[in-house]
Amino acid sequence: MTTLTMIYLRDTGHALAGVTRATAPAAAEPVAALVGPGLPLRRVGDKQHPMAFSVPADRLAAAHFDHEPFPDDPAKRGVRERKQDEKVTHELVTLADGSGVTVTPAATGVTVDVPAVPTEALPVLVLLQKQVASPPVPAPVILSGSIPAFTTQGVLAATLDKGVWNAFAFVRGYTPNGTQATLS
Repeated sequence: MTTLTMIYLRDTGHALAGVTRATAPAAAEPVAALVGPGLPLRRVGDKQHPMAFSVPADRLAAAHFDHEPFPDDPAKRGVRERKQDEKVTHELVTLADGSGVTVTPAATGVTVDVPAVPTEALPVLVLLQKQVASPPVPAPVILSGSIPAFTTQGVLAATLDKGVWNAFAFVRGYTPNGTQATLS
């Protein structure tokens, strides 16, 4: 018997990494035991918009699955939490196409647009990494909020320096999407 442990974003349910093990852990383990202080993420395949940043362990959670196939592309999978009789269970779900999720500059942060009108509020998390000419690379800025019901747009505010930022948006139920945002 094998078990699959998925590391996912606590806010949005996006699966970010997976580990196949011979057996499930005997007791609950903190996510930091699996990823240390943070899980490094890197976008591959797009030389025009390279992105690399670390998601802090306190923004992550882990779920265990027996006999679950390892997802060929974790970025297109999510973890859904269900409660039945006070017991929490998890299931892997396929996320909708995220090509329509966009991130654009706003006056003091970024605007996230979702293509479909949601019927309920959708949690959103945006990772921003400022492009710098030479090290050290500053820590990423993490913005979280929601796309309110019956609108397709959410503005996530923070005090950001002017310049070019790599932005990666995670919206619950949608494949993550990255872009560059120039704040002037």
